Amino acid sequence: MSTKKLEVDDAIKSLLREVSSDNIKFNLITISSYHTRYTRSKYINEVAEWLKNQFKIMGYQDVSFHTYRENIDGDDYDLKNIVCKKDGINNECVIIVCTHYDSRVKKLRDSTSRAPGANDNASGVSAILEIVRILHKQKLYCNLQFVFFSGEEQGLLGSKHYAKFLKENNNVSKYRLINLDMVGYPQLNPGSVIVERDNNTKLRYNKVRENDADSVKFGNIM
Repeated sequence: MSTKKLEVDDAIKSLLREVSSDNIKFNLITISSYHTRYTRSKYINEVAEWLKNQFKIMGYQDVSFHTYRENIDGDDYDLKNIVCKKDGINNECVIIVCTHYDSRVKKLRDSTSRAPGANDNASGVSAILEIVRILHKQKLYCNLQFVFFSGEEQGLLGSKHYAKFLKENNNVSKYRLINLDMVGYPQLNPGSVIVERDNNTKLRYNKVRENDADSVKFGNIM
């Protein structure tokens, strides 16, 4: 594994100094306090409404639900992704910062047991909420979309539906995506970061291999 020193821009250093561990902790505890965030549970819509409201509280106006219907174990469910948009100066460039907000226990079909999902994935949601807060008044080059997905634990349902929606309804030439999952996972060494990319040689996993080029560069830096 190669190690490279990353020169951090002064503007980024300034933003990093604004990170509040208290905010992250508060959001993580709040999200984990729901009995479960299982996709088919009665709590999932409450969580979605709370997350949408957090964007509004921080001053964002373009906040909406991206809804989709999915059949799970023979029953139809109307599910929600939460999308918050921040305009940059270049509408042809969109960066999606995303994570999933649902949780589960070991038994995939258990929708009633306690499933706080602090690691997986209240941590990712809390980290993005703090990023959202810090970037609110910043002028950015690319448009940003902050997206919280449901149905991840049942097979990436929310992200699949949103990707299909973007393909069918947007005319954007360049997308970049950063997904945060299990941030600060305690089984890693302190300060360690795992950067994953699609490196599967089977075409059904990755039909456009050159899309990985930027991920490889990012991984080498990290």
